[in-house]
Amino acid sequence: MQNHEYDPIGSSEARLQRLLRRREPFWRLVAASIYDVYVLAREARVTLIGFAILTLVNVTYLLFFYDHAAAGVRQFTVLSALYETLRMMALETDLPIPDGDVLGDLLFFVTPLLGLALLFQGILNFGRFVLDKGSRREGWQISLARTYRNHVVVCGLGSVTYRVVRELLEAGYEVVAIERDWNSEFLEATLALSVPVIHGDARSREVLRNAGITRARSVIAGLNDDLANVEIGLSARRLHPGIQVILRIFNDELDLNLEQTFGHNSVFSASALAAPTLAAAALGRSIAHVLPLPPQFNHTDGAPRFLGVLQQQIVPGSEFVGRPEELEERFEVRVVHHVRGDPSRHSQNHRAPQRIEYGDQVALLGPLDQLERIRMFDQSVLNHRQPIVGLRSFSLTPLPGADRAFDTVIVCGLGRIGFRVVRALSLMRPCPRIVLVYQHPDTDRELVEEVRGLVADLYQGDARLGTVLQHAGIERACAVIAATGDDLTNMQIGLAARRLAPDIDLVLRVYNEDLAERLETLFGAHTTFSVPALAAPTLSAAAVVRGIDYAIEVAEQIYSTTALRVAPGDHLEGRTVAELRQRQHVLVLALRRAEENVKVTLETRLQAGDEVAVLIDLRRLEQLHARQGARPKRRFQRFAPVT
Repeated sequence: MQNHEYDPIGSSEARLQRLLRRREPFWRLVAASIYDVYVLAREARVTLIGFAILTLVNVTYLLFFYDHAAAGVRQFTVLSALYETLRMMALETDLPIPDGDVLGDLLFFVTPLLGLALLFQGILNFGRFVLDKGSRREGWQISLARTYRNHVVVCGLGSVTYRVVRELLEAGYEVVAIERDWNSEFLEATLALSVPVIHGDARSREVLRNAGITRARSVIAGLNDDLANVEIGLSARRLHPGIQVILRIFNDELDLNLEQTFGHNSVFSASALAAPTLAAAALGRSIAHVLPLPPQFNHTDGAPRFLGVLQQQIVPGSEFVGRPEELEERFEVRVVHHVRGDPSRHSQNHRAPQRIEYGDQVALLGPLDQLERIRMFDQSVLNHRQPIVGLRSFSLTPLPGADRAFDTVIVCGLGRIGFRVVRALSLMRPCPRIVLVYQHPDTDRELVEEVRGLVADLYQGDARLGTVLQHAGIERACAVIAATGDDLTNMQIGLAARRLAPDIDLVLRVYNEDLAERLETLFGAHTTFSVPALAAPTLSAAAVVRGIDYAIEVAEQIYSTTALRVAPGDHLEGRTVAELRQRQHVLVLALRRAEENVKVTLETRLQAGDEVAVLIDLRRLEQLHARQGARPKRRFQRFAPVT
């Protein structure tokens, strides 16, 4: 069967190659070189001063005190005296030693000795360092960093922070990194992106100064050490009190407590950012991202409302063909990104294309159940409009052609991510039946008790074994989420699940981003998810705009949501949803009027007092934030901490 999965614009490798072609602006290299010469001159000042004094004394002697007639040479000029002095230092002079001249005798013996030391050990090294930047790479990185302004300082180069660096560069922001381990596997990769890397401990004030912390817009502390990240944040604030600090924290209780010091939405956990997408992907195949709406738009029971991003290709016979405005109203979704059959022509920034045709690739944003219905219909078209018997799609009741409802999601692993995934699934509406499988007997008993009230069943065993998955009820499961802390174990769980149920949906948590892409060739598109790739957009966005709680990446652009209140007389009042989209590239997702949620159509006109949740790309959100002159409102409430 022909593959009709969505092919995003530019693979990870293609995107990386574009970044590798980046070059530092010429002015920056010149400015850094000038500063580098200054630094080298300051470091070698004793040698340079000694060389200058020795040269001056010798030139003065040859011009005014040397007996030219007795030596049989012409009267020296300044230039010839300087040349002869250099020859004397290199033991190449053929001048006769003056007789009876104590000063001359002394200079003729001392100058070669001092000259060799000063010239070869000092001056030549100084020149080599000036011309050969690779011989003192650490110092050159500091010189480059001094040319940066309004940049983001990223502390620690790991899987997550390296992805953050790439996200920021793709979004057009400048980055300076700090890394303590000069043998880090991500060091050379970061340097290849023309990003200055400062060698040292980011907790040190001197290292932070070298990274330009006083000129930076924000700092991201992304080490695998909570205490070290806190120390980095405190050190940065002492040097630059107004800087935006973003901390990557593993401890959930520490997360909320630190926000009282560093500000709202300044502390993040990579696992917390990844969990909602992992959960949503189990309820809808081809879901690439999930985005929570602000809390005022929650369901009536208080559960958050999630919107998913479905990426797929429009197949021949699909009903999602025609004018996008009509299709969006009919299917209750929005076209976030559109690519023609020719990938060189694509539409972005929420601008709806004039028409969607067969073969086009789209990214649709909408409720998870609606996206799944669109995907299922296109799959049935590929099957000659016959029900796809046996295809496991989440449903609380049997789908047409199926003899049972696939209402269960099996979660394997009870660590940081496993627990958060279970909790995210419990907040989905409709909520699936959750079965948890964990292996290690030393699993935190408090976590076990915490999830006991959220899951239908709880099993202890090795999910790589078919018998364990059968006991967990794989026959009625729509998906298996492998969320252990080991990539190999997750892959083995996926293989075991596919042996028992070839059509089951898999969601594999993979930490290594390159491995995640490779495993998709084995398990299929949108089955493997990299934690760094899911967490990086939010960390990147939070470093640019204060208060961001959650962000996603679609087609190499970072998008976030924000809640806006329409004030009387402002630029939003009286505008329709379609006008905001076409003129300001702001996509309205939800509307609350008079304390009630209102259905949004393209013709809905905003009124004073309305609260709207909008999707906006990072650049425009930054501009909006700058125009407002105040911090954005609190956007989302993250899931409660583990207690």
